[in-house]
Amino acid sequence: MLLATAVATAEDPARLFPAETKIFIAWDGVFKDWPGVVDRIVEKYPEFVADAFDEDVLAALRLAEDVIRHPGAVGLTRLDMEGDFAVAAFVQPKDAADEKRMLADLEHVLQSSDWEMQDCRLSGHAMRQGVQEGITINWGAVNGHVLFAVGANGLDNVVALIDGSGGASLADDNSYKDAIRRLPPTSDGGVVIYANAQKMMDIIRGGMESVGADAEFVEAILGATGLSSVQYKIIRSSGGWNNWRFDVFARINGPYNGILRAFDQKPLTKEDISLIPEDAYMAYVGNFDLAALWEETLNVISEVEPGMLPTVEGGIEAATPFLGFSIPNDLFPAIGDTWAIYNAPETGGPLGFVMVVDARDPQKLLAAAQRINELIDLGVSNVGARLIKKEMKHNGTTIHYMA
Repeated sequence: MLLATAVATAEDPARLFPAETKIFIAWDGVFKDWPGVVDRIVEKYPEFVADAFDEDVLAALRLAEDVIRHPGAVGLTRLDMEGDFAVAAFVQPKDAADEKRMLADLEHVLQSSDWEMQDCRLSGHAMRQGVQEGITINWGAVNGHVLFAVGANGLDNVVALIDGSGGASLADDNSYKDAIRRLPPTSDGGVVIYANAQKMMDIIRGGMESVGADAEFVEAILGATGLSSVQYKIIRSSGGWNNWRFDVFARINGPYNGILRAFDQKPLTKEDISLIPEDAYMAYVGNFDLAALWEETLNVISEVEPGMLPTVEGGIEAATPFLGFSIPNDLFPAIGDTWAIYNAPETGGPLGFVMVVDARDPQKLLAAAQRINELIDLGVSNVGARLIKKEMKHNGTTIHYMA
């Protein structure tokens, strides 16, 4: 078991993808212990399935389900703004019989489409190739891996790495290695998603400059928005349904501005978390300051295109007479920075969601909410319906609602 890798598989899947991979997703076999989900739906709702899906679609769904039950990975290995791209994927079958079955299922699904298919060879390996409307796909099996790629030469680097003749892999990339180190050890790797933001920014830079955008202007946009400060982001879901856990980490190298300000919040306190009932089915608590984010948005606009600032501010304020309040001057400052969303038995079960928002100015926030309700009521009355405003007491709190 390799606890230092992205997922808990027999080999590090990142070693099969080139170092220039921009986005990488790996899994160690999702739902592998569950019975066939697609077949269960077909068995339980035969009439609905017969009306909604033909056999070709069902075959594709069964194949997709089969793929995620096996360890595997997919990566965006090549992309430019002119449309050239390559996405490569591999799945690890259990044995030779499993490999043969998966290839047959893949061939069956592709034959139902309009791909012009033929045999080909790649580094001495027998493969299959399909072409349709200028898009090339390749698939086959190499050394116990079922491979698939979209894009010309999409499997070249992957096959070379499997054969041991390739160059540096994603597992050798310093950013990826740093990202993996940030994840706590686990015996259940689950699913990991890694994105190298700087490699994506390089694509954006090249694309904007190819259409004549000034390089300094491009850097001003990326810098003001905070995008140029993001090195990478990694997310891992692990633990299974009874112990589900998300680990998220983003590496920031540079000014903490622009969209990054949305995450520049104080740590959660016990009081923040106490907003959630003990018997909640699901809950989210976080800090998010709308007023600060609006100010940062104006700062970004003033840095990138100062002439647009009066237009943006004027457009927002033009709605003030109709709304009866100013969104940036009245509503945003009245809202605090703590948000909680949950559902619990006392709020209507799994579909009864409650959102709790910290209020800096409760009276101003309540007045804005009442005005919004009036506008909703006005809109509903225009189509011949009517909403009645009501209120109730719950645990000492007055709750306003419409029915």
